[in-house]
Amino acid sequence: MIEVYKNTNRNYQRNGDITLTPLSCIFEMGLDGISQVELSHEYDDLGRWEYLVNDNVIAAPTPYSDKQLFRIYNRVKGDDEVTVYARHIYYDNLTNVLIDTRPTLKTGQEALNIIFSGTKFKGHSDITTVNTAYYVRKNIVAAIAGDDENSFINRWGGEMLYDNYDIYVMRQLGEDKGVRAEFGHNLTGIEENISTEETITRIIPVAYNGYTLEGSKPWVDSPKIGDYAEIKAGVIEFSEIKLQEDCSQDEKGYANLTELRKALVKACNDEFKKGIDEPTVNYTVNMVELAETVEYRDYKQLENVRIGDTITCKHRKIKVEAKARCIRLKWNCLTKENEEVELGNFLQTYFDKTSSSIQQATASIEGANSQALAAKEIAQGAAKEATEGAVAAQEAARAAQAAAGTATSRAAEAGRSAEEAANQVALAAAQAKEATSKAELSGKAAEAAAEEKKAAGEYAAQAAAKAKEALAASEVATTQATAAGQHEAAAVSQAKAAVIAKEAAEKAKTAAAAAQGAAETAQGEAEKAKTAAVAAQERAESAQGVAETAKVAAEAAAGTATEQAGIVTTAKEAAEKAKTAAVAAQGAAEAAQREAEKAKTAAVTAQESTEAAKTKAQEAAQAAAGDKTAAQEAAGKAREAAGTATTQATAAAAAAKTAAEGETGAKHYYEMTKELYEDASVQVGQSNEAWLDLSYINNCYLCE
Repeated sequence: MIEVYKNTNRNYQRNGDITLTPLSCIFEMGLDGISQVELSHEYDDLGRWEYLVNDNVIAAPTPYSDKQLFRIYNRVKGDDEVTVYARHIYYDNLTNVLIDTRPTLKTGQEALNIIFSGTKFKGHSDITTVNTAYYVRKNIVAAIAGDDENSFINRWGGEMLYDNYDIYVMRQLGEDKGVRAEFGHNLTGIEENISTEETITRIIPVAYNGYTLEGSKPWVDSPKIGDYAEIKAGVIEFSEIKLQEDCSQDEKGYANLTELRKALVKACNDEFKKGIDEPTVNYTVNMVELAETVEYRDYKQLENVRIGDTITCKHRKIKVEAKARCIRLKWNCLTKENEEVELGNFLQTYFDKTSSSIQQATASIEGANSQALAAKEIAQGAAKEATEGAVAAQEAARAAQAAAGTATSRAAEAGRSAEEAANQVALAAAQAKEATSKAELSGKAAEAAAEEKKAAGEYAAQAAAKAKEALAASEVATTQATAAGQHEAAAVSQAKAAVIAKEAAEKAKTAAAAAQGAAETAQGEAEKAKTAAVAAQERAESAQGVAETAKVAAEAAAGTATEQAGIVTTAKEAAEKAKTAAVAAQGAAEAAQREAEKAKTAAVTAQESTEAAKTKAQEAAQAAAGDKTAAQEAAGKAREAAGTATTQATAAAAAAKTAAEGETGAKHYYEMTKELYEDASVQVGQSNEAWLDLSYINNCYLCE
């Protein structure tokens, strides 16, 4: 079944938006990384074809699974049908860019884990070789299979197979199933190409650091060296073969040159076993066209060949057998059969160790020096063995020339590496500048924290002042309550003195009522003091909040400075200073918080004092009420005395006069006291002078 998903539908586990009925659907895959489908669909009445637009996803079967995802990237409309081309979903990684990713001393699997980190894709690899690569502003497709020296394929090697969001980069795909095919027939449906251009029957091996075989014949010959008209010599560098002294900490090398040279000989023989001494062949077999011929039965085995499989190819005319791999195939998604199979080894594989691929994949000054050393040794050997014949001298000269060419190529590659290093230095400088900017921001944050601390201190001072004012107000209230009590005592005394005079008793009653008003006023002032204390507490809490904010800002600044300190080594010192400043700011903020806590405590204390003052004022009011009752009782007695003591009228009149004068003084004293109290409540700062005036009035009254 072939389906299509709209680009907004990413639930690929369920069926697509519509099922297609295509006229044709061909899946093409190659060892070079190609994986796509070409699908043609008629303009059907149901409008299925209308779903075939760019960015929509086609789900189609392949030789490896019943459902693979391909995103449409091109559409061509014809008279009777529409044709679309869709790449495997893996190519969504063309827009996944690695900003600066550097797998260092990693195996293939570890490197893929790093490359695909943060994406929908998961990498798989059986490559155990440890290597290092740098990817700066590269999309993932280029990072894995690009043509520059840092690509995964060039660093670790491997061949790729895609299974939806699982990406495999294996040492080698396919297997040798024993399939054989004979070519050389003049058949429609088969194109052939045979070449010996890259055939090598004599390998001149070069180990790491330029070490070669000894003597005037530093090479290894193939058993098939006589099968060709000429000797086909080539230089191959085996950079993995090293002396122990040239190895890094985690590598193992050979103890001496004798062991190293044995390893070089074995490596050359392994290359011959792989077929480097055989001609390269390429056959493109169109299974559909070939099916019309009688000879099709001889190629029927190719129906089940898969990508990477090895096939033994025999050419009946030149009597040469060669191993070829399936490097490309076209598979019909409707009939589920191979339609075209390409066999060969013309495609440059990622395991190619010939001198030409080494020139493309190597970029280090050390390598250039190694090749120069190899050239020097070969030239010296040729000079010493010149007497052995002109042929040996010419071969040595050619080897020296090849090594010198490799050295030149490596020098050019080293220049490109130096340019890339310069770009990295520029990037590091930009990052250092950014870190400095972050450090300046952190410093400003520290200054802001200091300002917040200062503001918190001011809030605390204001809270303390308000608490002091509240305490003074409570003391004033207490004093006034005491004065009110003394006044009530005087009123009672005057009432007793006027026990025989009704008029004097009434005045005493009025004085008691006034005393109650004073007590109520004192209570009101106590309420004001309480309100002031609450406001002071709120300001203290606000100061605490500001301190908390300053603390958070300081912590954020410290975190930012710490994070930026890791960006680049050259910015570390500036970031550390910024971190220190941020820590200092945090300390200041915490100190401000402690001050705010003290202010809050003082406000609570002030509130408690106010509550105590309120209680005393209430007690004074209760006492005044008691005095009022006593005065009322005294008035009753006075009325009774007035009815029964007519004989004492004259004495009572005199006593009443005296009482009236005393009452006038008491009232004058009360009004003066009330006025001074109100002034003290409004202007607490002038309370000392007010109470001095009150003290003077008291003295005068007592003297009278």
